[in-house]
Amino acid sequence: MKKSNNNNNPNNPENEYDQSKGKKKRKNVNNNNNSGSSEGANIRSDSKSNSRLNVCVVVLGDIGRSPRMQYHSLSLASLPNANVSLVGLKGKEPHPLVRENPNINIHHIPTFPALPRILFPIYAPIKVLFQALFLLFTILFVIPSPDYILVQTPPAIPTLAVVYWASLLKRAKLVIDWHNLGYTLLLMSTNKKERNPVIKFVISIAKWIEGYYGRKAYWNFTVTEAEIAVLNREFGIDPDFVSCLYDRPDQKIFKPLSEEEKIDFLAELVPKLPSKDIPHFASLTDFYHTKKGPALVTSSTSWTPDEDFQILLDAIVLCESYSKKNKGFPKIIFVITGTGPLKEYYENKIASLDLKNMFVTTMWLEAKDYPKILACADVGVSLHASSSGVDLPMKVVDMMGCALPALALHFNCLHELVQDRENGRVFKTSDQLANLLVELFSDWPKLTEVKRMRKVIESRRERNEYSWEANWNQVAAPVFSK
Repeated sequence: MKKSNNNNNPNNPENEYDQSKGKKKRKNVNNNNNSGSSEGANIRSDSKSNSRLNVCVVVLGDIGRSPRMQYHSLSLASLPNANVSLVGLKGKEPHPLVRENPNINIHHIPTFPALPRILFPIYAPIKVLFQALFLLFTILFVIPSPDYILVQTPPAIPTLAVVYWASLLKRAKLVIDWHNLGYTLLLMSTNKKERNPVIKFVISIAKWIEGYYGRKAYWNFTVTEAEIAVLNREFGIDPDFVSCLYDRPDQKIFKPLSEEEKIDFLAELVPKLPSKDIPHFASLTDFYHTKKGPALVTSSTSWTPDEDFQILLDAIVLCESYSKKNKGFPKIIFVITGTGPLKEYYENKIASLDLKNMFVTTMWLEAKDYPKILACADVGVSLHASSSGVDLPMKVVDMMGCALPALALHFNCLHELVQDRENGRVFKTSDQLANLLVELFSDWPKLTEVKRMRKVIESRRERNEYSWEANWNQVAAPVFSK
């Protein structure tokens, strides 16, 4: 976590932000605080005097698939006299804690019609304009006038421009939550040979937009310490106006389950499954009674190019081969949750595998059930390969909340979340992943190494190291002081 000092503390009255010019200006403490002390200083510079704290949270994506922005909304809603307007696209249902919170009002922006991908160059500008107009209209005329606008990026286009100009018109403070760098996702989605002058121009414009509006924000959150340095190097964003707010699970949602709770959940889940899956999951329930049965490995994905699931499929094939030669090795159920553009592609690959002792299934779980499948699993797998190298996989954060050791694909800043042989294991290839699975499950059902790592995670949970609430209150709450 970034060390706090006078310059990056939003409650320091010297750090007043002149948003209309997009520049930070230092003010003498005595000019803003008659007491001459920064303690309890009012960080709002406008003349709004209403006692209600209105915050607009914007995610130009499926709200139900945006856990971090849902957590932000819940935390903001817990502040005194707070009212949260959560603005985004309709899709999967948000968590019941969000839907049922009296201080959170969800406002859906109309979804642009789905059109053939081949027509994207034609309809892309129309889609941007469509989203921009409805987002601007919602902020200006539908929701209560916000004191703060908290926006997720990516997507940066048209989001950052719209919320910036809306914040000027509404005299609100703009706070950007950087989940990743949008232009790097564009780079990943195209190979070098496909990057004609038009595509290169679009990518350069996307990068410019992120930097321009990022420098104009009142405050910025990142998901890693490494990202702070990248924002400064790539966009010239002053590190004094950036805080690292690590992704952390909401411990009221993501938590370990007792054996009885696991049995109850699996009993509820089995009738909802396709017929081909039922025998395998029924055997999971039997395990808790007989201590004989399959192991459970879970992974979640948005089925996008930044996750190469071929690595997992190749590792599963290697485990299948090993299990045929080693009778004591358990059968393993691999549950892959999530939805996205490459799901059908990989489902076809899965169907073509010749597996007897390994079983692979894909499913979409409701928000209330996803944490429970994690809590039932023996280990989790993350194949997230960051496009920017400075974001962390949310799926691993969720695993930590459920005290589930993670096997994670290595990339530059992964160590900020997964420490090899402490709370998980790190791999680079399918061979290494297969070797880790063999190593961890070789003493089935004792799982000595898995239980050791689980104890490390549980100890950290008890110290609130994996608590979103504790982290948010320390890092983010001061930014939204009224």
